[in-house]
Amino acid sequence: MRRLPRLGVVALLLLSPVALSAQRGSQASTGGTGGRATGQGPRGDAPTTPPLPNVRAVTAGMNPADHLIDKKRKLKLEDATVTALGTASAAMNERYAPMLARYDSLRTQVNMARNRTSSAMAPSIEEQQIARERMIVLVRTMAELRVQRTKDVDEALALLPEDKRAEGRTVLDEQAEDMVRTFRRSGPEGGAAAGGPPGGRRP
Repeated sequence: MRRLPRLGVVALLLLSPVALSAQRGSQASTGGTGGRATGQGPRGDAPTTPPLPNVRAVTAGMNPADHLIDKKRKLKLEDATVTALGTASAAMNERYAPMLARYDSLRTQVNMARNRTSSAMAPSIEEQQIARERMIVLVRTMAELRVQRTKDVDEALALLPEDKRAEGRTVLDEQAEDMVRTFRRSGPEGGAAAGGPPGGRRP
């Protein structure tokens, strides 16, 4: 059976910006780059790191039942199937809610830390440690969402007629790939430095 693109790739993309920012701050504080943080422009301008995706974007990339409903015309789904998917979607959103609330809180804190570490003034060692700890919790939260989504994908596909399930899985693969691309754009310099991992490609 084909495996869905691993949203665990997102975890790697999340970790990369904070690790790079902490390195920049360390170099700036020790004068390792001539007193200027790595990545700054010729006049000392601080680099800009795009913020992590908001909850709406993450939700759109997580709920497989919602995505199948969005593609109901492409999949030629009957009304009864769409209704069943709607019921499943509501239950999935309830399961995601506490994890997404945690993500939203951590996202705000991490975005603030990334702005701080991207500035010309280097953060303290304590601030860098706090940022790393928050990022670890954020990555764990995304891992929990990934595990739950894997279960929900199976539940959503089971609601489709048997002859629609293969196409439905392809549609959900594309949804997961879109989410990986969304997080990659949040990497340093718009994701260029975080482009190493394979972007959700199926093995």
